[in-house]
Amino acid sequence: MRASRALFSLLAPLVLIAATSSESGAYERQWQAGFSAGYTHFVNNGATAVPTASYPGVGTSFSLTYGLSDAWNVIGHLDASFHPGANPLAIYGGSVGVSYVIDVVRLVPWLGVTAGGYGVTALDPCVATTDAPCTNGRLGLSLLGGLDYQLSRRFSIGAGGRYTVLLFGNQNQVDHTISVMARVQYIWGY
Repeated sequence: MRASRALFSLLAPLVLIAATSSESGAYERQWQAGFSAGYTHFVNNGATAVPTASYPGVGTSFSLTYGLSDAWNVIGHLDASFHPGANPLAIYGGSVGVSYVIDVVRLVPWLGVTAGGYGVTALDPCVATTDAPCTNGRLGLSLLGGLDYQLSRRFSIGAGGRYTVLLFGNQNQVDHTISVMARVQYIWGY
């Protein structure tokens, strides 16, 4: 009798918790639309029709993400940055890729890779030559990551960074961008 009471005392709280707890699950098939803005640094190694140098600037990004599983997402970005100064330039384009997320708590770390097409335009004054046109198309390969905080099941805020290599510039030179941005996202479809 005493053993059955002890067993009941141990199991009763577990049965009560199991009966009253809500179902948990990761967010598969979840959509996220986001906007990011922040600092972007462009390093010209001779692939763009401006002097070889580093160019600070501001950038924005619109993103759309779809959750393939609780850990893997497909991501797409439309990006633009402006780099003012004596030799201003603009970078614009888009990319697609995948990201790995850990969404078990409100803080959601993520890492990803993307590839896409970008235009790099040297603005006024641009002196175009046969080897260095004012605008050229580039292949961009990016590593990105960040940390988001889910305010609710509908909204999140966060910060992210991206390192992009811009291939196939003038005379097959390679340029780089480094971006750090704050972001906000709207979430639906879970």
